[in-house]
Amino acid sequence: MTSLLRGEVTWTAEALALVVRLRDSGMKFEDIAHQLSPTVSASRVTATYHKQKNPHVYQPLLDTDRQQIKDIMDTRAHYMDFADLRALVIQSMPNANKSALYTFVDSHGAALPAYKERLKNSNVEHIASQIMSGTKQSVLAKQMGIPSLMLTNLMRSRTFSMHSRTWTQEETDKLIEVARASPGPFNWKSISEEVGTKDPKQCRTRYFNVGHKY
Repeated sequence: MTSLLRGEVTWTAEALALVVRLRDSGMKFEDIAHQLSPTVSASRVTATYHKQKNPHVYQPLLDTDRQQIKDIMDTRAHYMDFADLRALVIQSMPNANKSALYTFVDSHGAALPAYKERLKNSNVEHIASQIMSGTKQSVLAKQMGIPSLMLTNLMRSRTFSMHSRTWTQEETDKLIEVARASPGPFNWKSISEEVGTKDPKQCRTRYFNVGHKY
C-alpha cells in the first residue's frame, strides 16, 4: 500500500483486496482511485477490479481492436451522433469484452474534436443548470449527440472551479479533524462534504501534503 501512496503502480495483494472491498461496498471507481494514490486513474482501477472479480472473463482490448475502433470513430464522428456511432462500434466488435469496449469507446468519443465542438457551441451554462436541476446527463448528452462522459467531466470541472484553491488555517484544521475522525479508509467525498469549501481532490492532496505536521 505504501508504494501506491507514493504514486507507483505496484499492485500488492492488500491493494487489490482493498479495491474489491471498496467497490463492493458501493464506492465509485474514481473515489477508489483517489483513495489509493493521486496518480492512479479510475480506468486503471476499473480494469483491476474486473480482473479480480472475473479473472477468466475480463480481457482488455487488444491494440489492434483499439486501432479499429479509432478508425471507425475518427472517420464518422463529424456526421454521426455519438449514440449511433457507439452502437455501430459495438456491433462491429462482437467478440470484444463489453466492459472494456464501452469504457474505451466512451473515453475516445469524449476526446474527439467533432464532439468537443458540439459542446463548445452549446449553451454550457444552461446545460449545467439543467443537470443541477435534476435532468439526467445521459438524456442531455443524447439530445446533443455527444458522450455522456463529456457532461460528467464538465460538471466535475465546474465543481472544482467553484472552490478556492487557497486553504485557510480554519479549513486545514477542519480537514485534519474530520479526516482523523473518519473510521476505516478515507472517503474523500464524505470528508469534502464535511469540510464544505473544498472538493474531494483538494482535500486528499492537502491532507497528504500537511497531515504529517499535525
